[in-house]
Amino acid sequence: MSGMTLDPHEVHAVVEGEHGDPFAVLGPHRVQTPDGAAVVVRAIVPGAAAVRVLRADAPPTAMECLHPAGFFETVLPRPARRVRLSARGDA
Repeated sequence: MSGMTLDPHEVHAVVEGEHGDPFAVLGPHRVQTPDGAAVVVRAIVPGAAAVRVLRADAPPTAMECLHPAGFFETVLPRPARRVRLSARGDA
């Protein structure tokens, strides 16, 4: 799934440190999609050129950069019990 699942103002508030509850936005969160249950994963990784979600049960999933400050997001097609992130810095 491509594209932002959040309102751009909410992304801006998180990036600027003005969001009242950033943990309601960042990290893994269950969502319902037309195809069923999924997990959206969001992270702020300043200076990263690329971020991937790593899971034991699936190949790495690239995250989309939604803000130049390093705000990344991806939607996993099925719920995941545990995720890890791998980041690559600017060259």
